[in-house]
Amino acid sequence: MDSKRKLRYASPIPRKSKPVLMKSTIDHLPPVEQHKLHQVVELLREEFDDVLKGASAEFTKRGRILKIILFGSYARGGWVDDPHTKKGYRSVL
Repeated sequence: MDSKRKLRYASPIPRKSKPVLMKSTIDHLPPVEQHKLHQVVELLREEFDDVLKGASAEFTKRGRILKIILFGSYARGGWVDDPHTKKGYRSVL
């Protein structure tokens, strides 16, 4: 993935409690998880480009990806990786 591009997160939903600010980078994730996300983003972009190449309509040919939004425990920074515990739970990317 282009080093100038950053993964962005959606705006926080208003709540009665203190709002959780969304991160605009994936720096809070371990390097291995960052690498996995970069691979997923690259795959999405490649597949999207392939679809555009086969498009016949002009408006489809001008299509582009505006945002890729990460949500859930990885976005919040609360992912779980406990394979060595009794439950062996891991968050799904």
